[in-house]
Amino acid sequence: MAGRESGSSNRKIRQYRKPLNINLGIIIFSVIFVYVVICVFLYFTQKHIMGYEVKNGSLSIGNVYQGIALREETIVTSNDSGYINYYAREGERVGFGKLVCSIDESGQLKEMFDAGKADDTQLSDNNLTDIKSEITGYMSGFEKKQFSGVYDFKYSLEGTALKLANINVLQDLQSLNGSGSSLISLCSAPVSGIVVYSTDGYETLTADQITQDMFDKEDYSKRQLINNELVASGDTLYKLATDENWSIVIQSDPERAQELLEEEYVQVRFLKNQCTSWAKVNVLNNEDGNTYVKLDFNNSMISFCTDRYIDIELVTKDEQGLKVPNSAIAEKEFFLVPKEYVTKGNSSENGVLKETYTENGEAST
Repeated sequence: MAGRESGSSNRKIRQYRKPLNINLGIIIFSVIFVYVVICVFLYFTQKHIMGYEVKNGSLSIGNVYQGIALREETIVTSNDSGYINYYAREGERVGFGKLVCSIDESGQLKEMFDAGKADDTQLSDNNLTDIKSEITGYMSGFEKKQFSGVYDFKYSLEGTALKLANINVLQDLQSLNGSGSSLISLCSAPVSGIVVYSTDGYETLTADQITQDMFDKEDYSKRQLINNELVASGDTLYKLATDENWSIVIQSDPERAQELLEEEYVQVRFLKNQCTSWAKVNVLNNEDGNTYVKLDFNNSMISFCTDRYIDIELVTKDEQGLKVPNSAIAEKEFFLVPKEYVTKGNSSENGVLKETYTENGEAST
C-alpha cells in the first residue's frame, strides 16, 4: 500500500491547454473598426472637393439696382366726415365719374358689417385668384429687415377682402339713402386713373428733387388707407395714378451713367415679376452732387402702381453661358513673353531661350 501511494504521488501535473477558438465576429468587427478609423482620418486630413451644378444662364453681373418710382398721382380728399367704405379694388382702373368709395356719416354701413350681414359674401374664382396673387407677390419680395411691411400687407389684404364684400352692399345704398334715416355720400373718381389705397408723401416728388437719403428704406413710411376707417373732412380717401408714362430713378456713377446714356434705350427686367420692358435713358446731376439715371417707361405702370421702391436689372449685354462659382476660379502666376522672343532654336518646335547664371556669375542660355 505504501508503494502504491508513493508512486501515485510522483505523477506530474500538467496544465490543460484550451483549444484555439477563432471568433469570426470579432475579426469582422475589428476590420470594420480599422476601416472607419482610416476613413475618419482621411476625411479630416484631405482637401475636400465640393460638387457644384453648373447651369446655363445670363452672364450679366453688376446691373441690379433699386430705384424710386415716379408717377403722375392725384390725391383725392374727403368733403364729409364719417366711415369710409371702398368699392373699387386697389390696382383697378376707374373711369371718370365711377364710384370708388362712400362716406357713411351715420355709421349704418359699419353696423351692417359689425352685425355680420356681409359674412355671406361668396368670392368668385377671379377674386380668389387676385388674393392668391397678392399673397404670392408679397412672399416673393419679403425681407426680414423690412418686417414693418407685414402690417402694410395685412391692411392691404384685409382691405381687398372687405372691398370685395362691399360690392354686395351697393344694392342697399339706395334704400338707406331713401329712408331718410342715414346720410351716405357717394365719392366718384374726379379723373380717370388707377386706384391706390396708400400714401407716402412722394406723390409730388420730381426726378430733380431726389437725393441719396431717399434710397434708404429704413426712413421710408407708407400710410395704408383702411376700409371702414373714420375720416374727417379734408382727409385723404385714396389716390389715382393718372398717366401710363412713368419713371424709375436709380443711383449710378458718372462713368456708368454715360455708358447708359450713349445707348439711349435700355432693356429693363423687373425682379418682382421677371417681366421686361424698354426704357429711355436720361442722366441727372442733382443738387446733392450725385449722379442719377432716369428710366422713362410708357407701359407696365399698373403692375407697380403700389410700389415706390422697385428692384430692376439692366439687361445691357444679355450673354448666355455656363455660370461657374467664384470658388472654382484658380489663381496662378505666369509670365507673358513677347511674340518676338519666340524662336525655334535647335529644334523644330517654337520656344524661348532662358538666360540663367551660375554660382560664379557666368551666364548660360
